[in-house]
Amino acid sequence: LRLFNIAILFILLSISIRAEGDDLGWPREVQAENAKILMYQPQVESFTGDILSSRAAVSVTMKDSVNPVFGVVWTDAKVSVDKDTRTVDLLSITVTNVRFPNATEEHEKKIAALLEKDIPTWELTMSLDRLLVALELVEKESNASKDLKNDPPHIVYETTPSLLISIDGEPILQDIENTSLKSVVNTPFFLLYDTKGKNYYLKGGSVMWTANDLKGEWKTTTNPPKEVAELAKQYDEQINEDQEGLDMLKEEIPKIIVATEPTELVTTDGEITFAPISNTDLLYVENTDSELFLDIDSQEYFILISGRWYKSSSLNGPWSYVESDKLPETFKNIPPDSPKSGVLSSVAGTEQANDAVLDSYIPETSAIDRDDKSLEVAYDGDPQWEYIEDTDMHYATNTASSVIKYENAYYCCEEAVWYQAGSATGPWVVCVDVPDEIYTIPPSCPIYNVKYVYVYDYTPTVVYVGYYPGYAGSYVYGPTIVYGTGWYYRPWYGAYYYPRPVTWGFGVHYNPYRGWSFSFGLRYGGPHLWIGFGWHSHYRRGYWGARGYHGGYRHGYRHGYRSGYYAGRRDANRNNMYRNQNQRNNNIYNKKDNIKRNKDVPRQTDRKKTDFSSKNKNNVYGDKNGNVHKKTKDGWQQKDKNGWSSDKNKQRDRSGTVDRNKTVDRNKSLNNSYNNRQKSNQRYNSGRTNRTRSGGTRSGGRRR
Repeated sequence: LRLFNIAILFILLSISIRAEGDDLGWPREVQAENAKILMYQPQVESFTGDILSSRAAVSVTMKDSVNPVFGVVWTDAKVSVDKDTRTVDLLSITVTNVRFPNATEEHEKKIAALLEKDIPTWELTMSLDRLLVALELVEKESNASKDLKNDPPHIVYETTPSLLISIDGEPILQDIENTSLKSVVNTPFFLLYDTKGKNYYLKGGSVMWTANDLKGEWKTTTNPPKEVAELAKQYDEQINEDQEGLDMLKEEIPKIIVATEPTELVTTDGEITFAPISNTDLLYVENTDSELFLDIDSQEYFILISGRWYKSSSLNGPWSYVESDKLPETFKNIPPDSPKSGVLSSVAGTEQANDAVLDSYIPETSAIDRDDKSLEVAYDGDPQWEYIEDTDMHYATNTASSVIKYENAYYCCEEAVWYQAGSATGPWVVCVDVPDEIYTIPPSCPIYNVKYVYVYDYTPTVVYVGYYPGYAGSYVYGPTIVYGTGWYYRPWYGAYYYPRPVTWGFGVHYNPYRGWSFSFGLRYGGPHLWIGFGWHSHYRRGYWGARGYHGGYRHGYRHGYRSGYYAGRRDANRNNMYRNQNQRNNNIYNKKDNIKRNKDVPRQTDRKKTDFSSKNKNNVYGDKNGNVHKKTKDGWQQKDKNGWSSDKNKQRDRSGTVDRNKTVDRNKSLNNSYNNRQKSNQRYNSGRTNRTRSGGTRSGGRRR
């Protein structure tokens, strides 16, 4: 299976709920039967499949000795991640190598036997943030998505309250039985056409608009035709009314803008006003909720949409794409405490951008019951197939499910779990072996996101699965992340309408502690006040990418900077685009309808606890040759049989001659490990503080 070697870090072999803080710090102390063992913070070496390989400096004090012996131990471990508490359990630990260079051969064998027996019984938990930082020292396989599209959408600039009504192409009108009305099925908004009066009707909250031309002038009405009013009542039962939003609608009626092509709306609260950003040559537009800047030197505007940068000399365009590493250097100087620091995640070369990329390597995982047979795939008629370019596969076009026909089998990715069948209509069983070919699906295919769902392992009763942020539309693109592929996918329309994933029209924004979020116009009640999912029978899910993230299209009312962003928690599934802000965990596998598929895996209860040793500094490292080094204020020291001494003359070749080049390379590696460990501690401590502080709806960077 063509897996992401660097990305496949965490396999959830068990699900645990525990208080944040289980990462006790390093080093860890364990009392073995005949010795005291001290393990320093592991140094990551590689990730292959679901195995985390690392080495760690250790000291062993035998029961009959007062002096510790220092060495290095190499381990392989499967790992379990709890993203709510941001902790990682090392499971199924195997000791693969032990080296104690200053011990006799007999003593080294004795210590090795002790460690090989004892370490697999340890309960080792570490911070997810520490492990993320450790990735920076691993030679990573590039997982950046290629062939994404970055052509700018149509960007509309308004200085008055405005509402964007997005239609997926030219309107498709469907007769509503026993009425003179037709519904516009390729939008989730309440949008009707009255064939008698030749007028369109749009409803949002308690307000209704009407126009005789979709792209003409819309006016409010309190006296719609009876048939429209009756359907509006049914619609009201589908939405979650927000009283504050209703009140705001009564006070301030937005302008209606209808778009039938990929469009983004930029609104300022009156004429544009600027504010400076310290330490930069940038001004930001302060009376908008868009990420809009003016570069003083070039006098060009820069806007960030769906993780992509565009520039123009005029707010009315034309706009052109700018690669994140081609931005003016001044963007890197935006201070972390700036109101606009959130954009640093999309500025190549910044720590925030690197962190966002690293976060993309973390999957949500689960153990699925192999006996699950809950999947039923509905087609609009007989299955219709379309060729997936540059592959030997076809995908079904007339269904909301992601179904692939390959060779003599059928595969369906449903709610981030792979199923397999001998027929397009089933019966479906949980898949244990996904063909390599599936991971070659190009971004031009509307089910591109399924290539980010994996089967890692299986037993007779359980299949271990996981999905990456790409399943939810978040992709690594070069040195940063973006939302959506940028491709336009033709929807299916027959007896039913099946929309496809979209990139534009959301005002998508990334925040390192809330992930991707939408500018829904919270001022006017948010999406539930505007969108009734399923209020007419011909609309089907799918606009928001994976089925786990469906819910229909969005509206785009934005009233300057007061609108804010519709966002969730970062420590839940940060890629869940449409979520309850008060719900802690939005992992697809933990959704109410999906829990029944999960299978609990018993945890090993006899694992030996490891205790934080506060009296020992976390300043000991092991190099790749098994030598042990210590960082002091005077530089590096190496442990030998005579104790700790300067590293300067330790790197000798077999003839005893000092190899200066090897000394420099080794010290560079040690310094990298030291800096990496310092950064991991900072990120861990910073993350704990910020997770308790985060939760607002405005843009803002990670406090450090």
